[in-house]
Amino acid sequence: MVKDRRLEIWISEELYWKLEEERVKTRRDDMSEIIEELLRKVLGMQKAKETNFEKVLEECILKEFPNAKGEKHKDLKAVVYLMFTKGVSRREAVKIRAKERGVYSSTVQANITRGFGINTDELDNRLDRILSCLENKIKSDKQTL
Repeated sequence: MVKDRRLEIWISEELYWKLEEERVKTRRDDMSEIIEELLRKVLGMQKAKETNFEKVLEECILKEFPNAKGEKHKDLKAVVYLMFTKGVSRREAVKIRAKERGVYSSTVQANITRGFGINTDELDNRLDRILSCLENKIKSDKQTL
């Protein structure tokens, strides 16, 4: 896991509002992601996370949750990622995500279920479909290579 460092910068108001406009347009929670992308592009660095897996994960999540955005989307993506990569249950993945965020596991669980307006059983069904979608897409990608 890559460590993050905090950096405080001063920019012109014109540039700030341009970044804010881009943040709203791309539906992101904060500008740090946009700034990091811009810096990586200018410096010619590739983000380790931006792999085919990330794109496939995003596609599979949006297939089941087309209105996914904001904090509920981040929590759901983290839970699915943990379930797929570490092979843990939903409950365990929610606990790990809650520990990462420094909140109670019920907060992460409620954020996902209430945010999407579904109950836990429906969430489990959709998570199963997302995981099988991931497995199928990754298997098909390996066959084409």
